[in-house]
Amino acid sequence: VPIPEDRRDLGQTLETVCSLLMLCHKAIGRLSDSGMPPGRVLNLYKIIDKLGLDALRGQNMDMAFELQSDVPVEAAINASSLKSASLVRCAAELGAAAATGDEDIIRLHAHFGWHFGLVLQLMNDISAVWPGESQKSDLRLKKKTLPIAFALSLAESNGDRQHSRVVKRYYEGDRSTSEDDVKLALWRCGAIHYTWIVAAKAKASAA
Repeated sequence: VPIPEDRRDLGQTLETVCSLLMLCHKAIGRLSDSGMPPGRVLNLYKIIDKLGLDALRGQNMDMAFELQSDVPVEAAINASSLKSASLVRCAAELGAAAATGDEDIIRLHAHFGWHFGLVLQLMNDISAVWPGESQKSDLRLKKKTLPIAFALSLAESNGDRQHSRVVKRYYEGDRSTSEDDVKLALWRCGAIHYTWIVAAKAKASAA
């Protein structure tokens, strides 16, 4: 993704991100003053730094996909996992790691957070393309979320894929195809149903 030419906007964004990271690190550092073992404090730093980077990678992938015509279904799932699942995992894993040094308990919380975060992201992706009114900008920005990636993958396969080809035409810039046309096509080609299934599997893993 190219760096924005407006350096002021870029600087403000970087300043906000750095400020939030500094606040998180400062809050973790204060835990050592409360008597928390240094090893546990260091582990908290490692968790937030690793998962924070994962979230940034996922966001970068999400933006890069807007410029790509072909995004594999697996890549779309991976981007959703990194972008959102890593953040929810970070919250769950940090809380467990702050409370205990038991690696099994920490691992269970991390597992729950990751899969639950993926469920939240996938349901958000579905709501953005649900037939009917929506204020979300996923389609206008040409995002390649899981429902879209699934439909585009069908459009490239053999056989009669009339509904998925509606989605493909829209993403190729066909102005005669409306967002409502795309949403209905996503429903009819099974893209929304497929995303539901992936979300259901993630929900079962979280449970």
